[in-house]
Amino acid sequence: MHHALIAEICDEEPLSLKDALAHDHWVEAMKSELGSIYKNNTWELCDLPKGRKAIATKWIYKVKRNADGGIDRFKARLVAKGCSQKEGIDYEETFAPTSKMTTIRATVAAAAIKGWKVHQLDIKTAFLNGDLEEEVYVAQPPGFIIKGAETKVCRLFKALYGLKQAPRAWNAKIHAHLLQLSFVNSPTESTLYVRKDGEKLLIVVLYVDDLLITGPDEQEIADFKADLSKTFELTDLGHLHYYLSIQFITVEGGIFLSQRKYIEKLLQRFRFEDCKPISTPVEAGFKFSYQDKGEPTDVLLYQQAVGCLIFLCNTRPDIQYAVSQLSRFMHSPGTKHWQAAKRVFRYLKGTMDFSLFYGEGNSSTLTAFTDSDWAGCYDTRVSHSGNCLMIGNSCVSWLSKKQPTVATSSCEAEYRAAFSATVECVWLRRLLSDLSLEQPSPTCIFTDSQSALAIARNPVFHARTKHIEVHYHYVREQFHAKEINLVYVPTHENVADIFTKALSREKFEYFRKELGILPTPG
Repeated sequence: MHHALIAEICDEEPLSLKDALAHDHWVEAMKSELGSIYKNNTWELCDLPKGRKAIATKWIYKVKRNADGGIDRFKARLVAKGCSQKEGIDYEETFAPTSKMTTIRATVAAAAIKGWKVHQLDIKTAFLNGDLEEEVYVAQPPGFIIKGAETKVCRLFKALYGLKQAPRAWNAKIHAHLLQLSFVNSPTESTLYVRKDGEKLLIVVLYVDDLLITGPDEQEIADFKADLSKTFELTDLGHLHYYLSIQFITVEGGIFLSQRKYIEKLLQRFRFEDCKPISTPVEAGFKFSYQDKGEPTDVLLYQQAVGCLIFLCNTRPDIQYAVSQLSRFMHSPGTKHWQAAKRVFRYLKGTMDFSLFYGEGNSSTLTAFTDSDWAGCYDTRVSHSGNCLMIGNSCVSWLSKKQPTVATSSCEAEYRAAFSATVECVWLRRLLSDLSLEQPSPTCIFTDSQSALAIARNPVFHARTKHIEVHYHYVREQFHAKEINLVYVPTHENVADIFTKALSREKFEYFRKELGILPTPG
């Protein structure tokens, strides 16, 4: 049946097995899932040993969509009800690493600068490839119980979705396979794998069962896909275009990271699709506080709205300050907080076409901007830190958050902010080295605090700085180690200002452009 016709018949996921069995396309999806399970030798039928309990299974249904919202395919997933597992009996370890969004953005930015193509792969039924060390039994799939063997259960040899140890088992499997293919796991980022052979370079970023692949040689990428397909069943999604709900739009001269479709869904969900646009996400000079929050508002609605906005910050650093402030009141929001949240939606309404841009051929030099708002919190007088790290003109990492303790001077607040930037900067320098963007000279961290500069450069421990915790002198250590170089920048040119306070329209739009948030063409 054609997808367009199917969409008219059943555009939503079925709520039960009975509903799914009434539609041929969902039955085919379940059969396809079982085909992968049998092909992978995931289990064998056996009698349940005495004293053991079989874990129940169920079907999960999902309509997979394209970037434009159209139906791509129907996905049925057989999952185990892992909530019934007991630690030490059914599983030992559950942890599995996932990529930081900074790693993904830095990889895409590096590819854009170098002019490389970024490819995307999806491993089908990835968790089914993980080998189990424990003895685990699950019930037969609902709706597909084998006649004559109704009392038998499935002894698992490989992980099944829903098991506590499934992510860990899969990660161990793909990790071992990539090492076998001569990749080196980055000591900086556990999900980054690099293979260098003379002039040849191949970079792989792993996010559970999705792989981003880039490098200068297209044939090298094609050979890697062929090698991987010999062991795992995979879907080649071609050049990167839609990943983690982010649309990657390749244009002449670079790549745009857009979440326009996500913004449209947000505006519809919270009924702001017809709202009046506004030019800034926070009114200039506005301060968030508990004291004048107004009447209590719908807590669940507020939490849902702010939670959705937090995810949007993955590509929209221009709303990071506003969202950081709004998230402080998740447990007890008032009407003024909800009004501030509505202003962010009104701002997004007018800037849906704006996206984060990574330009081709830009400088690969890493720079950083740091700033703080001393005693900016009206309720606790805790200061607010903000920073952003740029590769050339590409913003790949940013921060806007309250400091952990009260700073007794503006100097201390600025120095704390510089510490946060320094930690991220040192980590990112090592990551960029793995991405073939080595930083031969110290990274410049721009700050508008002359006193913070003096403390970092002067090795003498002054009495006036004794109240600053010792570990914040990490900044000074990295300065003398030539990893970073603190540089003064006037306040009106400090891009990190956008992460620490509410700005006027002119300053906000200037800093937004400096961050590389531009209108998406077309």
